[in-house]
Order: sequence, then C-alpha cells, then structure tokens
Amino acid sequence: MALLERKVSLVKYVSGGLLACHIVCHLMSTTVDPAEESLRLNNTYRTPRPTFDRTQHDHVIVELYCSLCGVTVSGHARHCRACNKCVAGFDHHCPWLNNCIGSRNYWWFFSTVASAAAWLLWMVAILVLIVGEYHKNPAVLRTDPHYESTCCLFLLPSPRGHPVS
Repeated sequence: MALLERKVSLVKYVSGGLLACHIVCHLMSTTVDPAEESLRLNNTYRTPRPTFDRTQHDHVIVELYCSLCGVTVSGHARHCRACNKCVAGFDHHCPWLNNCIGSRNYWWFFSTVASAAAWLLWMVAILVLIVGEYHKNPAVLRTDPHYESTCCLFLLPSPRGHPVS
C-alpha cells in the first residue's frame, strides 16, 4: 500500500484548510482600511486630494496635522505616497497586496505571510513524499488510484533509470 494512498484524505484536508486560511487572511489584509481614524470618520479621503509636492512643502505632516488629508493625526501616523492617505501605525506600502500595512491590518498581513509560508512548506513536504515514494517503487505510485488527481504534476523522470511508465 502506497504511503500517499493512506494519507490522501489528510493531505486534502490540510491543504484545503491552509489554502482557505490564506485566502481569508489575504482578503482581510487587503480590505481592512488602515487609514487614520480621524480620516476614516471624516470620510473625505474618498475624494481626490492633491499629491505631495516637495517643492511646496518639506513634510506632509507638520505638528500632527496632515496638510494633504486636512485632518489631525496621531503621533504614529504617516502619509503614504502610493495610497495618498494618512495611515495609523504606518509600517509600509505592500505592492503585493496593493495596500498600506498599518496598525489596523498588520496582524492580517502577518497572518497572510505566515499562512503562505505554511502552505508552501506543506506543498514541499508533499512533493518530498511523492518523489520519495516514486524512487522507492515507481510502479506502485503509478498504479495508485489517486495518481491522476494528485501526483501527475510532481513526478519527475527518474535519474536512476527506472522506467517512466
């Protein structure tokens, strides 16, 4: 009995769970608005604002007042050039998520990165198991009933000269 045949339901549930967790975290990190609270309550940041011009101003936020957003902000807020809004607890603007990472969505961003890494490690572990099973006995793996749906993408030509089919 092949190792993969005994573990295929576990593989499906863990893979699906990790992927679902990643999708939820990704959606939350992109949809939670990290804007400063006074800016969100004011609701003026949805209208177009002028962009920051260094020839006119040295800094956007002076004495906790953002001249572009027109609101008073907290001490940890920064104005993002990419989003053109003040972000509470600004960490960085993530081009992968196309969103700023601040204090409101930092936990979701970290969970997105962690779940992607966990899912990647899980896929590498499955790949190692499949390649190990293939090199142990390629005939057993190819006759496994789950071969077509699970293994066809991961099987490599054998370097030891085992027959491919």
